[in-house]
Order: sequence, then C-alpha cells, then structure tokens
Amino acid sequence: MADTAGRILIVDDEPPLLRMMSIYLGRMGYGVTIAASALKARAALAECPGGFAAVVLDATMPNSSLAEIGGDILADPNVRLIVASGYPVDISGLEAAAPGRVAFLHKPFSPEMLSVEFAGEVPPLIDSEFLRSAADAVVYYFKHELEREAVTPSEFAPEEGLSETPSAEQWFETEPELRPPRIDNPATRYGVWWHDFAEQIPWWSEREKWNKSFECSLAASPDLARSKREWQLLRNQIELTEGLDRHLRDANLVRQEMPFFWRIDEHKCLEGIIDLALFEANAKKWFILDWKTNRLEPAQTDKLRLSYRAQIAAYWKAVAEMTKLPVSAGIYSTSTGQVLIYSENELAAEWERLKNLPPNDLANKIADSR
Repeated sequence: MADTAGRILIVDDEPPLLRMMSIYLGRMGYGVTIAASALKARAALAECPGGFAAVVLDATMPNSSLAEIGGDILADPNVRLIVASGYPVDISGLEAAAPGRVAFLHKPFSPEMLSVEFAGEVPPLIDSEFLRSAADAVVYYFKHELEREAVTPSEFAPEEGLSETPSAEQWFETEPELRPPRIDNPATRYGVWWHDFAEQIPWWSEREKWNKSFECSLAASPDLARSKREWQLLRNQIELTEGLDRHLRDANLVRQEMPFFWRIDEHKCLEGIIDLALFEANAKKWFILDWKTNRLEPAQTDKLRLSYRAQIAAYWKAVAEMTKLPVSAGIYSTSTGQVLIYSENELAAEWERLKNLPPNDLANKIADSR
C-alpha cells in the first residue's frame, strides 16, 4: 500500500479552490484529500490518524476557531500545518505549540506558491516527472477552452434508466454540497451514494478503517440492505488472490475521483473523472477502475461490459497518452461483486473506432452499436 508521507489534507469552504488544489497537487505526485468543513476535516483525521504529512487549512472555517481545529491537527507530532487566509491572522499560539511546523500563506495563492511551502518538507509520493505531460494538457485545455470542442467519456456510456453513474461533466462535484439537492430516481440516488462512499474509503490504511468508513456512510444510503450486501461483495472481491487485493497491494499511489484533461488533437480535448486509479511505481504502470451500480444478474455482466467499453477505452487512452505508461482498465459491478477487465487490444480497437468521430456524433454512434 502507499506510504502516507506524501499525503495532504486540504480544508477550505471554497469549492473552486479545493478543486484546483486537488488537481494540481495530484499532478505533482501528492495524494490529496479534501474537506469542505471543519467537521469533515476532523473525520478525515480520525479515519487516518498519522496519515497526512501536511494540512492546508483555511483560517476562517465556519463553526470552528483556528485555535481549535489547528490544535486538533497539530496533535499529530509529524504533521505540517499551513494556515491560509486573505487577511492577517495571528498564528503565534499555534507556532508556540508546534515550533517549526506552522506556516502562513496569503490568499489568493497559486498552486506553485503552495508547492514552494512543501519543498524539502513534504516530498511527493512519487516522482512527478511522468505526470508533466498531464499538467501540460491541463494548461493547454484552460488556455484554449473556448476554442475547443470538449468531449466527456460519460457521453460514451449507455444511458441507464435504472442506475446512472454521475456524469464526467460533473467531475468537479467532489463534495456533496455541490450536488443537486434533489434526485428523484432511486437508482441514481444509490449510484451517487456509492460513489460518495467509495471516495471516502482510506485504501492506504488498515482494513478495519474501511469498515469504519462504510459505517459512517451507511446512514446516508437510500437502500441500507443493498448497501450492506454490496459492501460485503466488494470485501469478498478484494480478498481474492487475483482480485482487487493484488492491485491495491502493489499500488504506491491510490487516487480516488481522479480528474483529467487530455488534448486529443488541435481541435478536441477529453475531460473526465476516474473513480479509482492505482499506480505501481516499481512496475511503472496504472490500473484504473470505474464503479458501476447497475442492477443485474451475474449472467448479464457481458452486456454490462460491452455497454461501457467505449467509456473505459476513453479513460484508458487518456491516461496512457498523458503519462506515457502502460494502463490496464476495468469496471466493477457492485451488484455482482465482479471486476470486469478489458484487454489492451480490445480497448485499442475501440478507441480506433471512436477517435475520428465528430464530438456531437459520439453518443449516438455508440448507442447505435450496442
């Protein structure tokens, strides 16, 4: 499992800042956890004690004083605290309590300014050299956003009347506060709940903490019995010798809800979010997985696999091109407890079919081919 030395917790009630920091620090090789409230920050610290090398904390979080939450964070003798604010803030008390471990960063700040604070103090989980092409793709995307046609891999996925995975166009909705307050479709509500829950699983920590994360999330589930049943299926799958356990065991970096932007050519780019991305530093390869909450019988998995092949081919191609490293990819069916892996040849052939299609025709073409 991944070393916790390069993991960073960002605590801020400004969602745009959380999104930007998560993307850029992830590109630099850090493992990033975000919290939009003091309550969520404390929950993250409790779920993974000693699991963060640094915490970036907004000095004016609602419902908590800087002294209170700062003191909670600094209770870990190894963590570095960076207090951020647009106004002068007295951090002398925190500095006295933890000499050499507290710094101040004036808002607004750039990701580069934050990385300077980490330099020499908080090394990344992995060397970020292989991620530079990904960062270049992000910069290119924003510079040319208005000139390009953006394609989202979710357009490649079939429309599911019973169970719909949150759209890749909603990649920025990593916090429940940003989601629509009402979702009428019960299957969609369950899909949103599962993705929220899976995003909180501390894969790099002891398995007992996985159960704790599930128990904390269970109360919000729209279907308690289904949640318990499918969590047990996932645990059974992980315990298989050649199941998810092998990928998790070999991973040096685990990223949940990993966003990406990839320049396809001079006129198109691809954006999306990958549910679970695992990087093996020794083998220099990726494994990416997407959660699928469709209700189905075990005999129907071939249909499910075919339905999402185009979407996974897009994910696979984007990560492979941005990192210039081998990628294996699959989907996990929550209702059957099965991991469905796609072969490299299968994904390559699927991408060849897709790459020259006009963006507006992609969804229809793929729907017609099912």
